[in-house]
Amino acid sequence: MINIRYTASKLTAVACGSLMLVMSGCSSKQLYNAVQENRQQACLKSPPGQYDQCMAEHSLSYREYQQQREKALQQPEQPQTSNKPLKANKKDSENK
Repeated sequence: MINIRYTASKLTAVACGSLMLVMSGCSSKQLYNAVQENRQQACLKSPPGQYDQCMAEHSLSYREYQQQREKALQQPEQPQTSNKPLKANKKDSENK
């Protein structure tokens, strides 16, 4: 069972820490590194078989992150598709 109070307080602490870093004038790189370090610390609490995977997911350097981000920003935005059929506008239906 998840302890909601612990989770909420942990998220609040991370948010406050991040806010303090931003307000203190830290660079994006410093903020990124602080978040990565926090995530890697959380990996220590992972089950034994998941530690390596967790660390691999959170070991991207800031430079690699920037390169992937720039590449993603250069790609044209894909329109979001939905499986829901489009509803006809009531006025359009009346005019037909």
